[in-house]
Amino acid sequence: MKTSPPTSALLLVNLISTWFLVGLIWVVQLVHYPLFAKAGGGEWDGYHRQHMKMITVIIAPVMFIEALAAVALVFAARGFPATAKVCVWTAGALVLVNWFSTAGVQVPLHNELGQAWDATVVKRLVASNWIRTGAWTIRGLLLVYVGWQVWVIGTARARGLVG
Repeated sequence: MKTSPPTSALLLVNLISTWFLVGLIWVVQLVHYPLFAKAGGGEWDGYHRQHMKMITVIIAPVMFIEALAAVALVFAARGFPATAKVCVWTAGALVLVNWFSTAGVQVPLHNELGQAWDATVVKRLVASNWIRTGAWTIRGLLLVYVGWQVWVIGTARARGLVG
């Protein structure tokens, strides 16, 4: 199977945006959010406000790019092998998981922390963020598999190297 340059570009945008977010979410999960537990006190309000401002500038544009690219890839994947198509659809559903988790869980918890530092809320933030960490990681791995199927196996088939 030979992919068109636009489809290859879409897959590449998906891979780049998703793996950027995978790296970011692991840093947030293992470093940044756990440090919230140590940041209570008089400096908390300014710290949290700055965190929200700075992280949004980094994550929001990439999440939008990822979402648009995911939708476009679902439509472009019609000619993909069946397993790759299933992976594209599953990866697209994981974008929804991340958006719903962000809007429905993480943002409300951050809003609570914006009112006042609370150790229980920080623990809930860290625990619930594993949803996004897992979803982005699985999405990234699925897209690597799709890339392998489309670019490596597809090229080998097109050249008659595999059946």
